[in-house]
Amino acid sequence: MTFYVEKDLGVCGLACVLCGAEDCSGCKARACKSGCNCSVYKCATAKGLDGCYQCDEFPCGEDMHSKVRNRAFNIYAKKHGKAALLERLRINNEAGIAYHRPDGKGDYDLLETEEEILLLIGGENARN
Repeated sequence: MTFYVEKDLGVCGLACVLCGAEDCSGCKARACKSGCNCSVYKCATAKGLDGCYQCDEFPCGEDMHSKVRNRAFNIYAKKHGKAALLERLRINNEAGIAYHRPDGKGDYDLLETEEEILLLIGGENARN
């Protein structure tokens, strides 16, 4: 799968950089399916944040935070920085760890806990 640096990390923690939809230029380009109706995007940008990982209220009641993968990605970015998360996603992608497959499920989605996903993200001190 191609790693699209320009798509960045979605405000909610989705890895837009690994989205294969050619007609989508990423959340921050306001090109995701939710477009201008995304409550997570509205909330974060109103607070002047790049993503939920920067918010003191994370995780909040937003539906996107009910997904363990999004929570784990935000936790990693909060602890290690967005650049570190993007680098680990790139490394994992090159190693064959799938963000998603044609059926929609990827390796991160097959795990049940934040801890398991943090371990899969990897890198030095992924959990700390």
